[in-house]
Amino acid sequence: MSKLFRTLGEIVVSPVALVAGLGSGIKNVVTKEGTFEKGLDETMDKVIKVGGDVGDKHGETIAVGVATAVLGGAASKTINGPKPPSA
Repeated sequence: MSKLFRTLGEIVVSPVALVAGLGSGIKNVVTKEGTFEKGLDETMDKVIKVGGDVGDKHGETIAVGVATAVLGGAASKTINGPKPPSA
């Protein structure tokens, strides 16, 4: 299951990684410290790796939280019954 949460963690941080990579690449070009591609690739790789690491480390906790929320919602509907339609 950790592979699933690692992948989800990487997907979730991808937009942040892209923006951070663009910023780093532009900074490299403006300051002449390196190429745009190098800044983009290095920064995106670091951010995506951290997202995957979080998924690995906390995947079980996330799964328990999701399962608890689903069961709590189902129990609430069972105990309280369905909501009447709004007028």
